[in-house]
Amino acid sequence: MPPVDSMTIEGLRTQLERPLIIGILVVYMLHLFAVAKCD
Repeated sequence: MPPVDSMTIEGLRTQLERPLIIGILVVYMLHLFAVAKCD
């Protein structure tokens, strides 16, 4: 296990995790808003 690869993977994971969760939450809220607006 090369330490560089594992650190790079961990760094990418931590960098992508937060924007991914925020994006999912935004899309989910927009979906709920659209559904409530249609009803």
